[in-house]
Amino acid sequence: MVTDYSYRLDDRGSVLTAEVDYMDTSIEKAYCYVDQMDDRPVAECTRERMMPRTLSVETEVAVSKIFSKTLTVNGGISTHHHDVTKNSLLTPPDAPAKQSLFRYRGNGMAAYAECRARVGRLSLSGGGASAMESDHPFHDGAIPYGDLSPIRTRIDEFHYTTGNPYLAPAKGFDLGATCTLRGRWTLAYTFSRTVDGIQHLTFVDGDDSEQTFRQPINCVVSSVHKLDLSCAMRLTRWWRINWELTGVGEYWHYYRCRLGTNSLNVVL
Repeated sequence: MVTDYSYRLDDRGSVLTAEVDYMDTSIEKAYCYVDQMDDRPVAECTRERMMPRTLSVETEVAVSKIFSKTLTVNGGISTHHHDVTKNSLLTPPDAPAKQSLFRYRGNGMAAYAECRARVGRLSLSGGGASAMESDHPFHDGAIPYGDLSPIRTRIDEFHYTTGNPYLAPAKGFDLGATCTLRGRWTLAYTFSRTVDGIQHLTFVDGDDSEQTFRQPINCVVSSVHKLDLSCAMRLTRWWRINWELTGVGEYWHYYRCRLGTNSLNVVL
């Protein structure tokens, strides 16, 4: 269910908007897994029964305030609450049944602000955004259940995957500014930073050195710088040229290892 509301603040076009998105779903799922190795008979079926329920509430309030023809301020706040419950019963053919009772909660809030101003032929805009989150929050979406569940999923005789119940979501912020000159030249800069980034790594099982497993870990810190320069001009009545120059620098830290890439693109 989605509900939205809009209120006109003044005669200049300033507006207040609000939106609420509510979802509550539940379903029962049953799966049957069969493992088969080369030159071996087909194994008996492993059954899994899941009864997930998802409750999601997202809200957003935004304001666009027009002070004059040369000054506009935009801002907004969004919140989310996600509650996922999963009751899973795994029944292998030659082992006791395993039951997983799992609850995933996430609460968070994000805010942004932007200012647009014009002085003569010079146009300026700038803004930023940040997020504050708690419990198991959401940055670019919910952390998948498989990344949090400690139940092992067998890949083959020597490899398996498992989730990390202590996994935390990535957190970060974005900042940007744009400058427009004479309606032709546009210069924009964006910076984003993320901490506690999630990366799936491979480890050796401490109880059995012949076994390896993959598990998601919070081990990435990333920074991205992006600079855009573009120009649109008319050479003749029938010939118009647009070009754009973009430079991007991306840097990652994995434990004590630092990686980086730089790129430059030209579009005509």
